[in-house]
Amino acid sequence: MALLRLLGTGTSDGIPMLGCRCPVCTSADTRNRRLRTSALVQTQDETLLIDCGPDFRQQALLYGIERLSAIVLTHHHADHIGGIPELRPLSKTGPVSLYASPHTNAVVHSSFSYIFSGKPTGGGLPKLNPVNISSPTAVAGLTLWPLPVMHGEDLIHGYRIGDMAYITDASYIPEETLSLLRGIKYLVINALREKPHATHFSIQEACAAAARTTASQTWLTHLCHMVDHAQTEASLPAGISLAVDGLEIEFDETAFPAIRGQSG
Repeated sequence: MALLRLLGTGTSDGIPMLGCRCPVCTSADTRNRRLRTSALVQTQDETLLIDCGPDFRQQALLYGIERLSAIVLTHHHADHIGGIPELRPLSKTGPVSLYASPHTNAVVHSSFSYIFSGKPTGGGLPKLNPVNISSPTAVAGLTLWPLPVMHGEDLIHGYRIGDMAYITDASYIPEETLSLLRGIKYLVINALREKPHATHFSIQEACAAAARTTASQTWLTHLCHMVDHAQTEASLPAGISLAVDGLEIEFDETAFPAIRGQSG
């Protein structure tokens, strides 16, 4: 069995949002405090980070992350790659493979060009090995299935591992991707707010998308400060819950066909 730990469940601003005095941002309910969306997959021997946003250092300290086997990125936006410079202490002993689509890897390379320049610096640099991924790949002892989804007009990726699927920032799931979700038991999917949005699922849209899968339990993530946990949770259909920072989901990482002859 493997463990998915949600390191953050908030949107790009984080909750509380700077300068905001709304009821959610000032709430005493700790479930309304949300770091930027990211997750960790852990097995007995490996630790895989999904996205590395601006809150990664805080998340690593909070959850005791001391080593990474590999990193996988869903897409190139700042709230998902902004913490990459913080990887320096965790890559001192050798390069950490960074899996992403070719486009996302290109943006990472241009955004943090000094990391890949080969020029020495006084404090050292993160040691990263970018690897393009567009098809099922063995990563850190796990079979990782990219799930193409649309984020507005951008094609990005969720990922399936065993009987669990993790999708964030989607606004549309193509039919061919739905076929890759057959047989899942657990789904984590983004749901920005009640009101529709051009580039993210609303809560209603996320629930409808989840209903088209085989997931018996779904958690909604990437939530903005318009979502009060207690009020929204009470309105959700059976089998769907709001995610919270630190949530742990145990799943079977072997429940989908393994990839032979590939390693990561």
